[in-house]
Amino acid sequence: MSLSPESIVVSHQSLSEGDAALVASLLTTVNTLMQAGRTPGDIPGDALHGYYVDYYRAEMVSAGSIEFLHRAGRHPAVAEVVQNGLVAMSADSHAELCARIVTRWNELPLKAQRAVLRQPVFGANPARNEFRAFDEEFVALSAELDLIEANARWLRSHPFLVPLKAAELAEYLRG
Repeated sequence: MSLSPESIVVSHQSLSEGDAALVASLLTTVNTLMQAGRTPGDIPGDALHGYYVDYYRAEMVSAGSIEFLHRAGRHPAVAEVVQNGLVAMSADSHAELCARIVTRWNELPLKAQRAVLRQPVFGANPARNEFRAFDEEFVALSAELDLIEANARWLRSHPFLVPLKAAELAEYLRG
């Protein structure tokens, strides 16, 4: 099977199953490729945009900006990929928030970052209060523009989206 190097591959079935199914199909494809040994450089950049925007969304929803920063901090390019993906999806307010979160984190001395990470995630925690305000802003922005919907809308309109039937998808993932 010959696809363009820019192809964003998803299951054909996911197109008719709603926004969450389409994004989940992209995540499954990218996860399977990574588990098979592909590096981010081997995966189309826009597929990574969709993938990491959902990663950001999931971290912000489940544990907030500190958890996103902690996990993404292991791979500093992730925040940039997220911001670029948000811009590509016309989620500019989300991109601006993400940029402010990352900028504020990077302004903290390493010792202060460690102190914030050592604090409990929930309950009284003065070191995390500034970042909780970012989390609250994320919730408000998400009420206006849901990132699953934005991601799916962007994917559906993407010129390199390639929906494959189950057998073709399995063949593609086997590489």
